[in-house]
Amino acid sequence: MKTKNIAIYIHIPFCISKCNYCGFYSLPVENACSVLSGNLPSRQKRDIPKDNLSGYAGAVIREFDILNERYGGIFGSNAISLYFGGGTPSLMAADFFERIIGYINKNFSFSSGAEITVEVNPESGDYAKFRALKDMGVNRISIGAQSFNDEVLKFAGRVHAGRDISKCYENARKVGFDNISLDIIMGLPKQSLDILDSDLTAVKGLDPEHISAYMLSIEKGTVFYDQLKKLAEFKPPEKISDVNRNINENKCIECIDGDYSNFYKRNSRCLSNIYNSNSFDENLRNGNLLDDKFDDDDKIAEYFIRCAEFLTGNDYDHYEISNFAKKKRQSRHNLTYWQRGEYIGLGPSASSFLRLSPDAEIRKTNVADLELYLGRISNYEEPVGYIETLTKKDMINEEIFLSLRTALGIKKKRLAEITRQDVVKDLIKHGFLSLSDSKNDSSNLETDPLRRKRKKNYIPICQEKSVILTLKGMMVSNEIFVKLLK
Repeated sequence: MKTKNIAIYIHIPFCISKCNYCGFYSLPVENACSVLSGNLPSRQKRDIPKDNLSGYAGAVIREFDILNERYGGIFGSNAISLYFGGGTPSLMAADFFERIIGYINKNFSFSSGAEITVEVNPESGDYAKFRALKDMGVNRISIGAQSFNDEVLKFAGRVHAGRDISKCYENARKVGFDNISLDIIMGLPKQSLDILDSDLTAVKGLDPEHISAYMLSIEKGTVFYDQLKKLAEFKPPEKISDVNRNINENKCIECIDGDYSNFYKRNSRCLSNIYNSNSFDENLRNGNLLDDKFDDDDKIAEYFIRCAEFLTGNDYDHYEISNFAKKKRQSRHNLTYWQRGEYIGLGPSASSFLRLSPDAEIRKTNVADLELYLGRISNYEEPVGYIETLTKKDMINEEIFLSLRTALGIKKKRLAEITRQDVVKDLIKHGFLSLSDSKNDSSNLETDPLRRKRKKNYIPICQEKSVILTLKGMMVSNEIFVKLLK
C-alpha cells in the first residue's frame, strides 16, 4: 500500500494585538492565557507571562491523536510540509516548536526536502529565536512585512515599524535561512503608488526567495469592516442593465486591449450579477462603500498590475495569483492546497482536506473559539465546527478554480470535459483566459497585452496546452470562476 503524502498546518491563535484588516481567528495574548489557564478573560489580568502559552502544545498533540483515531492512516504518512501560521507563531517559546516537531518526527516521516515554515512578525524575529528554530529543523521563514511605510503600518494596526522588517530579515539570514518569504498587502489606507514602488524597491533590496502580494479585501469581523460600516456613505448601486451586457446570455464585455481605466468595475459588473443588492455587504464587495481612507477596486487593481510587472521583471515567477517565487522556491505547502493534495489543520479555525477513499473526500474546519476548542480536546472529542463530504460536482468545481489560480492552469482537454466550451472560448476571446503552449512560449502572451512585455519565465513550460488566467483575468478571478463552475 502506497504511503500517503500529507501537509500539516498548525494554527497559533495568539497575537499581541489584532491587525485592522485581519479576518483570521486569533486572540490577544492576555485573553488567550486566561483561557488556557481555565479562566475567562479578565480586565484585571493584564500581564500574564507569555510562557503560559506553552500549554497549547498539549492540546495540539492530543488533536493529532484524535484525528488519527477518527480517520485512521494519518500516522505514518509522509509529511511533505509543516506550516506554523497564525496569529503570531513567533510569539511562542522555542520549546513549543521543539515539542510539536518532535512529536511529528515520531509519528510521521518527513519526506526528502520537506518544507517546514514558521510565520514571523518583524518585531518578534530576534536572532536567538531564529537560531533555535533552525536547530530544530525549520528551513523556511515567512515574514509578515505588509509594508515598509510606518504610516501605512500604523493605520493597518501593525505593531512593527519599517526598520524592524530589515532587522528581522537580517537576523534570519545571519542564522543561515536560505528560504525566506515576505508578505505585502496592496490597498492599505495611506498607501499610494509611490509608497508601493518604495515597498517593492525595499523588497528587491532584501532579495527574498518568495513574495506573497495580497490585494486588500475587507472581511466581516475586522476593524476595517466596522469602520466602513459606520463611516462610509452609501452610493446607489448601478443596475446591471447599464453595463449593456447580459451575462445570462453568455455574452462577455468587450474591452479595448490596453485600456484598463475603470477596468475592475467594468469587468466585474459584466461577469457576475453583483450589483443587484442594496445591502451593506453587497455594496462593500462592489467597491461602493469606500471611505476616503480606502482605495477603490480600480486603484487596487492598478497596484496589482504594478506589483506583478515589477516582480516578474526581477526574476520572480508569478506562479499563483498572489504569489511570486524564484526558481524552485514556490511554497510546497501552499501548492498542496491548490493541487488538491491532502492536508490536516490543527488548532482553532484550522481546516483539513482528507481523501478517505478514491471517491470519498471531506473538508472540515475546527471551531473558531479557543475555549470551546480546548473543552472538546480535553474531552477527547474532535473539535470540528463544520464538515462536508464533497460531491462529484464539488470535486470538479474545486479542480477548476484551484487549478486556475496557478500559472500551470488546467489542461485544455480536461477543461473541455468538465465545463462549457462556449464560455471558455468567450473568456479567451476577451483576454481573461489564454492558452499555455510549451512549443512556443511567446504565443502564450498574445491574448494578454499586460504580459507581452514580460519575461518568458512568467509562464511555466507545460507538456500540453493548458488554459490559464491572464493577468487581466486574475483581477476578476472570482467572477470568472462563477462563469466556469457547473
